[in-house]
Amino acid sequence: MQNTSRRRFIKQTVVGTTGIAVLPLFQSCKVASSDTIRFGIIGLGQQAMNLMMGFSRISGIQVVAGADVYGIKRERFQKRMDDYYQEVGESVEVKTYKNYKELLDRSDIDAVVIATIFQEDLSAIASLSSNGITSPADLDGKMYASYQARYEDEIVRQMIKNDGGKGDFKIVNPEKLGIWNTIIKGKSDATWIFRNWEGIQAENEGIDLNLFKMADYGIPYGYSPIIMTSKKGVAKRARGYAHFLEATKKGYLYAQDNPSEAVECFASHVAEQDLNIDLVQSQIFSSPFYGNMDNWGVLEKQKVNQYLDWLLENKLEEQPFNFEDVVLSGLV
Repeated sequence: MQNTSRRRFIKQTVVGTTGIAVLPLFQSCKVASSDTIRFGIIGLGQQAMNLMMGFSRISGIQVVAGADVYGIKRERFQKRMDDYYQEVGESVEVKTYKNYKELLDRSDIDAVVIATIFQEDLSAIASLSSNGITSPADLDGKMYASYQARYEDEIVRQMIKNDGGKGDFKIVNPEKLGIWNTIIKGKSDATWIFRNWEGIQAENEGIDLNLFKMADYGIPYGYSPIIMTSKKGVAKRARGYAHFLEATKKGYLYAQDNPSEAVECFASHVAEQDLNIDLVQSQIFSSPFYGNMDNWGVLEKQKVNQYLDWLLENKLEEQPFNFEDVVLSGLV
């Protein structure tokens, strides 16, 4: 496959298939002798902010770019990074983008997946139990609050059809920061959530949800979130990337055994609207899905290809892609 086609695929799918994307940016004209790793983050929600602050505190790593359609998120990201670099006495230029494609179009980007955070998908379609929606088929004629991520609405439609429904539902596009509240206040009937975040939040607030996981309804959804980087950068500094991933693995595996200490690393950066979430409970829920010393970060070829084939079969992509087109294995 031509490299331009692979780049087009990743640019079109990065937000829809990952929720967030963490992209190390190597600028050949600015790389120090210590091979500083520069990160760009697409999707500046709470999970991204937690990752951002965690990565920025690692020696040799700089978070230098962020993209989100919402100005309030870009402003929050910009302020936190500027404040952080001022605090530590570093002169780092941080840029933000409304359109994530502008970040991906940087000349130093040649995106490829190198690791996954979770070994299983922790997302689900959620509806209040009081709505009486007990399976995806019940969403016919209902109102779905969409994040407008690529493939999202069609995945939901196919879930409904796979469950025996028509796939005929109404789509609304509230502001992303307010989507969860539209469910709670009954302004929409369902939306996409992460079970280890909004799912825990609902449990903490005594809100009963019905959750529908993609895999239970014939959708071979891929890995989320993932770590992406520059393929050219790996070719030049494979050892540095491997060391970075090894250190990252140790951090996640340490968090498995020490959830309270892990939470202390990011608790001060949690958004005000999420302060009622039991963060330790969220971490305990998440940690088994990190994997173990042998498989942390590893993306299974068969699983990736199943999802890519599904996208083609359902005409969500016009051109076939395979594992080697989007994943660079061997670093973890």
